[in-house]
This record gives sequence, C-alpha cells and structure tokens, in this order.
Amino acid sequence: MLTVSFKEPEPAVLLDHNYECNASIDTCSFGLSAAGNDMATLGVKLSDEDGRQLRTVREYLTFNSEKTEWKLSEVFHSLSMAKNTGDQVEVSTDSLIGRTGRVRVIQDTYTDKSGDEQLTNKIGRWLAPQNTDAPQ
Repeated sequence: MLTVSFKEPEPAVLLDHNYECNASIDTCSFGLSAAGNDMATLGVKLSDEDGRQLRTVREYLTFNSEKTEWKLSEVFHSLSMAKNTGDQVEVSTDSLIGRTGRVRVIQDTYTDKSGDEQLTNKIGRWLAPQNTDAPQ
C-alpha cells in the first residue's frame, strides 16, 4: 500500500497579458498530433524573478511540419539548446526536463465543460536567453 500526504493545491494565478517570466520544463511526454505528426507535450512551470512558482501551463510542440519550425527554433533557442542555424538538437524527455528559459505569457479564452467562457494563460512567445555575460 502507498500512503501520500495531501496538500491542497494553491490556486493558479492568472498572469497579465504579455507578462514575462521564467519557464522550467517539468514534464514531457511524446505522442502524435491530430494530423499524425510527432508531438511533445510539455508541462511548463512559470515562476517570477524570485523563483516563486506562479502556475503551470501545457505547451505542445509539433514536429515534422514546416508550419511549426519557427516555434521549435524559438523554444530550443530560449532553452539554450540551439543558437545557430543548422544546430542539431536532441529532443528527448531527458534533454528537455529541467531546462529553463524565458517566456511571454498571454491570456486566452476557452469554453469550459459547462459552456461558460473562462480566461487562462498560455505561452505566447519563448524569448531569447538573456545575455549573462554582459557587464553589470
């Protein structure tokens, strides 16, 4: 028998539109998109400058499609996995989980199961890594 301690989850914070924050890949699974392309589903923890977790969002990366190459490049650059055109990127659970980058969060509306319109956050853009070598 397995025993776990219950901790009531903190309510998700609705972040302002265009809010910039840190993003850490917490979970990763692979499958197929509705169109039959390879796809990664990422659980991304969003946190403020002090490291306080604000919320978790899902991010979907679709491969084998020219339409999504820009997004893959944006993600891999933000996560410091690629920098130059032509860089080869290993895409696996091990290569993604624990990676951190910066994102711009947007607000999005959806209709919940009861038919009510709700507001949530999703990642609008993955931002280029901040230059840590710049003089302070």
